[in-house]
Amino acid sequence: MELENRNKEEGKEEGKTKTEESGGLHRLTATKEGDEALDLIVGRLNDGFNGGKVSRVQALSFLLVRQAEELSDALIQEMRAMFFDELTLLETALRRAKATGKVPVELRSLLMKQMGLDEQVKKKSKKSD
Repeated sequence: MELENRNKEEGKEEGKTKTEESGGLHRLTATKEGDEALDLIVGRLNDGFNGGKVSRVQALSFLLVRQAEELSDALIQEMRAMFFDELTLLETALRRAKATGKVPVELRSLLMKQMGLDEQVKKKSKKSD
């Protein structure tokens, strides 16, 4: 969704653009579904609205600001789960381990289990008891 190009035409008013009035536009990119959703929202906003015309930039800006104010922890968790990337998590854990010299116990156990070494550790701990 390239809002800047579409709204250069929409934003002209008496020689002054809305860009100048609002402090500037910033380009955002969205998926095809996001772009279609924004079109749907703008269509609904303007359908039967005789008192003006809501642009894509205005609608998106309003929605982003409003959502930022009302963003719940549950929605944050839902979004994080949606975009979770195992490799990124592993890379982060590796960087931390290199920086501190310590691997988290849970990760160490998982790695040992992956290598088939967890049973040997259990047997040794039984003998030492």
